Amino acid sequence: MRRMLAASEGTFSLGIAVCNSRSLQNHLIETLKKDRPGIAKLRVPPQTTDILAFAKTALDPKAPSPAALFLVELEESVPSGLEDYRVLRVLNASRERWRTAFSCPVVFWVPEYVAALVSARCPDFWSWKSHQFDFAVEPLSGASLATSHFSAGMSTSLSLDEKRLRLAELKQRVQEAGDPPARELADHVGEWLNEMGVIHCVLGEYRLSISVLERALGLWREIGDRWGEGAALGNLGNAYADLGDARKAIEFHEKALEIDREIGNRRGEGNALGNLGNAYAQLGDARKAIEFHEKALEIDREIGDRRGEGADLGNLGIAYRQLGDARRAIEFHEKALEID
Repeated sequence: MRRMLAASEGTFSLGIAVCNSRSLQNHLIETLKKDRPGIAKLRVPPQTTDILAFAKTALDPKAPSPAALFLVELEESVPSGLEDYRVLRVLNASRERWRTAFSCPVVFWVPEYVAALVSARCPDFWSWKSHQFDFAVEPLSGASLATSHFSAGMSTSLSLDEKRLRLAELKQRVQEAGDPPARELADHVGEWLNEMGVIHCVLGEYRLSISVLERALGLWREIGDRWGEGAALGNLGNAYADLGDARKAIEFHEKALEIDREIGNRRGEGNALGNLGNAYAQLGDARKAIEFHEKALEIDREIGDRRGEGADLGNLGIAYRQLGDARRAIEFHEKALEID
């Protein structure tokens, strides 16, 4: 992307940057803005219908043309489940006006599912695309440059289409269970809501994820299920971390850790410690991150969780690299590689 921005300076080009983690996206954009201070970043407001009109209005007409225009949070205007996306119809129709409106590279930063929607619903606009950049396309491969621990079975490993089908199935189950659900179904509904929240988060639909997980949390608290409560708190922490709010994430992970220790859930305790480490790394506090990842590693080795052990070692490598100790980072990444 650095090379593209330099080569396209002063001329229009359309780029798509695919990134499923908002925290990673923010990190990348801030890094690029340090390289090229003239980059303008605009957040597309929710329920926007004409992105071009918004962008032209949001930029100061008296200011010089930006070095590049980054448009973010289009996903807030493209909620899942709609049959008609007006914003995408308008975007497709406005394709030729973009190159006359801007004499700089324009880059849309979107999660993978939005890129797929734009490709399918905006074929004329998509045909103007000259560059596509893929950053950590695997949903869980780089959520804040680290591995997050979700609690929702194996749904995160499904393909994009399978995730959508699974969401539809779970939504139907929840609707059929009633609101509030019968007592004998409450545990199941909590699990379904939790899984829905995780899938929404993996798809980059963070606000939807938080809304669904809060509902799961309320249900589990109502029926007194401490295991479920801890799982929902941890997943809410991950959703806020991916939204870029590391401090809010820490609040939820600390509550999850307290519950997991109270009920003796060692695996959950290890996950909470690892997620706290990720959140502190996101804040730039590498030493604090290392403390939590070392505790998580100790637990995962104790319970024989090789997958968790590998994640902890990889996260320790990331934290030491963040500290500037590349040799120590290599040691941990080699150990993680051996386990993987």
